[in-house]
Amino acid sequence: MAKKKLLFIIDSLTIGGAEKSLVTLLNMLDYEKYEVDLQLFAPGGMLSKYLPEEVNILPQIPLMTFLRRNNREKWKSLHIPYLFRNLRFHFGAKSRKSDTISTVCHYWRCFSGAIPRSSSRYDVAIGYGQGMPTMYTAEKARADRKFAWINACYEPRGEAKRFLEPYYSRLDGIVPVSDGAKRVFENVYPCFSDKMTVIWDIVNPDIIRRMALEKPTKHIDTTKPVIVTMARLDGNEKGLDITMKAAKILRDRGVDFTWNIFGQGPFYWALKKFIADNSLEHHLILHGAVGNPYPYLALATIYVQTSRAEGFGLSLAEARLLDKPIVTTAFKGVENQMHDGKNGVVVPISPEAVADGVERLLTDSALYDSIKAYLLREKKGNPEEINCFYRLIADNPTT
Repeated sequence: MAKKKLLFIIDSLTIGGAEKSLVTLLNMLDYEKYEVDLQLFAPGGMLSKYLPEEVNILPQIPLMTFLRRNNREKWKSLHIPYLFRNLRFHFGAKSRKSDTISTVCHYWRCFSGAIPRSSSRYDVAIGYGQGMPTMYTAEKARADRKFAWINACYEPRGEAKRFLEPYYSRLDGIVPVSDGAKRVFENVYPCFSDKMTVIWDIVNPDIIRRMALEKPTKHIDTTKPVIVTMARLDGNEKGLDITMKAAKILRDRGVDFTWNIFGQGPFYWALKKFIADNSLEHHLILHGAVGNPYPYLALATIYVQTSRAEGFGLSLAEARLLDKPIVTTAFKGVENQMHDGKNGVVVPISPEAVADGVERLLTDSALYDSIKAYLLREKKGNPEEINCFYRLIADNPTT
């Protein structure tokens, strides 16, 4: 029997929840049954080395190579169609100054005409993320069936909502990674309710525990309590503004700790300035992005997440898997993983509440020990979720 041909599309394999989720899924596929191509919009990425050797990474789309050049190199290329589209994008000031979702829509409006359709035909194409992966899947992928993943609490509004609707209408299915992500998206597009199937982000205990045994390359001070946060450096959805203020509150209270942050993103310089302005260099440490954060997570006394919104909260699942007591904000859907006082502490979304939760876990040894005991016996991971994926892409999903 011929293998089923699958095409996955994702922005990149840099560090992020969607990227880690995809790499986990690809490591669990049965390659006796599936042939897999992967289309990236940006090459490389720290997670690429964790791809199975059976995954074929497709050549870069020529337009994307052009857009990564600096302006001087772009003009020297004399590629007039690309240059015209580039100018159109940059002069679209109104769209570019609005929210991120609208900017991505404007980007696709300007550049999609220069992106060719997939060179091969596939049984199934999957846009593994919002924005460009979804639009590429709907418009450019040549496939018998098409799906798009919703990896976040995704709420396109106004012009972006109207722009994206035709792309989602061309899909055979839409896959939120949690019930909360489904509710949010369904509230924006109730017309797509019948197309939606929740498949949780897959957390494979074997993969994460194996990666946690790798030797760390960065120094972590373990002479004092170690706090770890793994997140995109974002001051809105991921709440890194809450993180830095909570760290200052704890330091001012005389709590001894090092708070180690792994990730990259637009809030980096705001964090750096806050750390310098408040002399937090020995308490709040930015390690940047690492391909494998699990050896550092394994060293943590507690894991802290300060999100305002999450599609699923993959980092919480990973911390639980390594038996780390957690302090997390009460974002919508947190109850899918967290039980306050059992596997961690759930607090209101504020710096003071986060600081209180951290201090409580670091000083209340009875609570800390009871949470550790609960973590050791609670169910870990959900590798069985791969069967939901197999049913989704089956020729006859009802069987």
